[in-house]
Amino acid sequence: PTLRNYLIRLQHVAGEKPLVLGEYGVDTHREADVQTQAQRLGRQIAAAFEEGCAGAFVFAFTDDWFVHGHQINDWKFGLTYADRTPKPSFGAIADVFR
Repeated sequence: PTLRNYLIRLQHVAGEKPLVLGEYGVDTHREADVQTQAQRLGRQIAAAFEEGCAGAFVFAFTDDWFVHGHQINDWKFGLTYADRTPKPSFGAIADVFR
């Protein structure tokens, strides 16, 4: 309900312009396990479309991160593991975008 209320408010602010939810993600390193990530992302990205958003970006595709040539191992926002095998959230998001 909190997200839906926020999206409704953003729609009012956007007026006639399209509203796109950008870089929404769930960290499986600190925030949630992979099943919870899938449930949250699927439910909340679906809510974005149900509330009239023109699109949504999920942060990020993979857990394989590099910054300035250094691998980052303590962020796990990806829809896939570092080896590119899908996490449960990959399927959940695919279902929403179908």
